Amino acid sequence: KKVVSAVRYDELFAQIGKDHARSDLIWNHRTREELRVAVENELRAFQQAKDLYPSMVIVWNHEEYEVRYAALANEVQIGDHYLRVLLSNPTPNIAEPFKFFTELYHKFLLATDDDIRMQCLQGLTLVYEWYGDQIGAFPDLAHLVGLLKATLNPAERDRLLQFLEKLLRTKANIKTLLDCDGLQVLCEMGTLAHFHVDRAPGALASNVIECSPDVQPETEKEWYYSAVAVELDSSGRPQKKSVKHGPFGMEEMQSLYKDENITLETRCWAAGLEGWSKVKDIFQLKWQLAAVGTQVLNYTEIADLALRALVRMCE
Repeated sequence: KKVVSAVRYDELFAQIGKDHARSDLIWNHRTREELRVAVENELRAFQQAKDLYPSMVIVWNHEEYEVRYAALANEVQIGDHYLRVLLSNPTPNIAEPFKFFTELYHKFLLATDDDIRMQCLQGLTLVYEWYGDQIGAFPDLAHLVGLLKATLNPAERDRLLQFLEKLLRTKANIKTLLDCDGLQVLCEMGTLAHFHVDRAPGALASNVIECSPDVQPETEKEWYYSAVAVELDSSGRPQKKSVKHGPFGMEEMQSLYKDENITLETRCWAAGLEGWSKVKDIFQLKWQLAAVGTQVLNYTEIADLALRALVRMCE
C-alpha cells in the first residue's frame, strides 16, 4: 500500500529559507547553517557505515536524531517559548500560563546571572499581567518583598517593583503583602521621588534669576551617623563609646561612604525617622550610597509605580 505523506515539502523548504523570530521559534542564517552542517555530517556518517558493512542493512533511526543549535545556547527557554522574543511581544500567547509562570519563577530562583534574572522578572510581570486571573494567588510574595528589601541592584529593585505592582491585581496577594510588611516597603519606595533631579525644567517666572549650569543645589544637612570610639575612663582603662557625627548633607554622606567611614551596618538618623537604623535599612540612604548597577526606572517612575500599587490596594 502506498503511503502518501501529508507533509508539504515545498512549503517546508520555503519556510526554512525565511527568518523567523517568534516566541516558539527562532530561525535565521546561523541556525540554517548549523542545520546544514549537522545533516551533512549525519549523511556522511551513514554512508561510512554502509561502506564499512556492505553485507548488512544499515538503518537510520530518525526518532533519535536531534540537532543542538549553538546559536540558541544563550537563549532562555521555558517550555516551547524563548523568553527574549516573548518579552518583545506586548500580547503573549501562552497555551498553559500557570505551568509557564511556575517554570519561569523556578528559573528566576535558580539563575545566578543577573541578566537572566532580570529577563525572568520581566517575563513574570508580563505573563501575570495577561494571565493573572488564571494563575491566581502567588504564594511566594513574602520572598519577593525580602528580595526588594535586601537588594542593592537598582535594576533588580525596579523589576521586582514592577512585578509586585502586577501581583497586587489579585486580592489574595494584597493580604499576603500586608502580612509580610510589604506596605512599608511601598511607602519607602514612594519617598525616592525626592532624589529625582533630572526632571524637565518648568516655566520660569520673570523675577527668577537664572544661575550658571555649573551651580549645583546644596542638600540640607540632616543626616547623622553613629560611630564607636575608644576612650579612656577615669582609671585609664579603654571603654567603647558611641559618638554621634553630623549633621551632613547627602553629598557628604556619599563621600563618607566612599571613604569607608560609614558602611551598610552604620547606624544613621535624620529628622522624621523613628530611630537610629542601619544604612541598609534606610531606603533613602541605601540607594544613594550603596547602589551597584544601572536603574531601569528613574526615581519619579519608581514613586509613581509604588503609589499606583498603594491605590490598587485601597481599591
